[in-house]
Amino acid sequence: LAKIKAVRPDVVTIMGGIHPSYLPQEVFDTGHVDFICNGEGEATFVEFLRVHFGGGDVTKVKGMWLKDANGQAFKTPPRELVDLSKMPPPARDLMPIKPTLPDGTPNPAYSDMGGVMFSRGCSANCDFCASPTFWRRNVRFRTVDQMVGEVEEIQRTYGVTGFGIHDDIFTANRKVLY
Repeated sequence: LAKIKAVRPDVVTIMGGIHPSYLPQEVFDTGHVDFICNGEGEATFVEFLRVHFGGGDVTKVKGMWLKDANGQAFKTPPRELVDLSKMPPPARDLMPIKPTLPDGTPNPAYSDMGGVMFSRGCSANCDFCASPTFWRRNVRFRTVDQMVGEVEEIQRTYGVTGFGIHDDIFTANRKVLY
C-alpha cells in the first residue's frame, strides 16, 4: 500500500479483517489506509463502494472505521451479522490458480482450493483469541446441503481430494458431523 500511495495518493484504500478491526488507529497511522471494514465485510464493502463513489455520506455506512479531520479513528454502528445460508460459495473460478507451476512442479497454492468454511464464530471466550469479539460470540452455520454441495463441486471441478476446514469451531454442531 505504501508504494501505491507514493505513486497514486488519490487511490482509495480500504482494509478489513481482524488486525484492522481491532487496531484501527495503528492501521490509519501508517498513512496508507483510508477506510476500514469492521468485522464481516461482505455487505459493508459493497455498501461503502456504492455510497463513497456515489458521493454519499460514508459515516452512514454501518460496520466501518473512519478517520475524523484529525486522523483519529471512529466507528460507525455495527452491521448485522451475515446469514451464511444466503451466501454463495467462494467464486473459485475467478482465481487463476493452476495445479502446477510453469516448471511443472505442484503448485502449493492449488492445494488450498480445498479450503472450505462452513461456519463463522465461536461460543467460547478464550482470552487469547479474537474470534469471540470479531464474531460477537455468535456461531452461525451454512446448511448441510450447502456444505456437501461445495465439497462435491470442488472435487468435480478441481479434482481436489483433500479439504481444510477453516472454521473456528466446526465440531460445535454435532448434527452436521453425523
